[in-house]
Amino acid sequence: MNLPSVIFTTFIISLYSEILGVEVDEYALKFFFYGRKNQTRGIPSNISNRSNISKTSFSTRKDTFFIIHGWQDSVNSTSSVSIKEAILRNHKANVFLVYWDEVAKESYLKVVSKIEKLGTLLGTSINKFVNTSKLKLDTTTLVGHSLGAHIAGTAGAALNGKVGVIVGLDPAGVGYSSSTKSKLNASNAKFVHVIHTCGKGFGTMMPMGHADYYPNGGGLQPMCRLLNFNCSHNKALKYYVESLGRGVFRARKCDSYDDFNKGKCDNSTSSLMGNYKIDKKANGTYYLKTNLKPPYALNVKAH
Repeated sequence: MNLPSVIFTTFIISLYSEILGVEVDEYALKFFFYGRKNQTRGIPSNISNRSNISKTSFSTRKDTFFIIHGWQDSVNSTSSVSIKEAILRNHKANVFLVYWDEVAKESYLKVVSKIEKLGTLLGTSINKFVNTSKLKLDTTTLVGHSLGAHIAGTAGAALNGKVGVIVGLDPAGVGYSSSTKSKLNASNAKFVHVIHTCGKGFGTMMPMGHADYYPNGGGLQPMCRLLNFNCSHNKALKYYVESLGRGVFRARKCDSYDDFNKGKCDNSTSSLMGNYKIDKKANGTYYLKTNLKPPYALNVKAH
């Protein structure tokens, strides 16, 4: 092959790779284990390999959490780390931070097109974990923010809805509709708990779980500027992290935020948004108000 042909072929391969982006294969996901004994330094873990998992303090007697970050985020981002820290600060649990950083860096719509493959890959990996190390799906929770919520949902679908809980933190709405196949929905786990905080921006107002919570109406959040969608989008993370500590986010079952504000739901069933132990008796849509600044919860748990 002469030099011009080599240059042209290299250009075509580079262009094709740019269009396709990062390939979603077995190397697209990595897992980092954290426990009470290693709260700050994650242990790279092959969850499909029993001997590898045996080098950690993983225990089937503990609850297990998989934390999945969103688009343009990383496994070391504040979103993933803050949830991990809040869980381990108060509970003895197995926590895995899910790395999909390389794909997450790509353009938004390109990433959306890969959510099904990423979620299926995560589900397949977790299923191997079940088979090799006896992971209990009943006591497993998948927590996903933004596009990470849809990865969690697709993983749950790949596991035939047998995962105990999925927590969707402001699931991404851009590029999704009621007919989209690979998105979070109530069939993905035994219980799906969803918190909406940027429903009119990066998120969605569409109910997706068994119980959907809309703090401050689920749209623009207090102290967030109108077009600063990131601010509202990330409030779901902040509310959830606070709920894992002492924050009590009591919500009322209601058909709309307008009815909630008019006091029409003051005597309806209440439910706590977030928390380590999710309220699995909840069903439907719930509304609540928060404080303008931290602590966001209007009440706190007793010591």
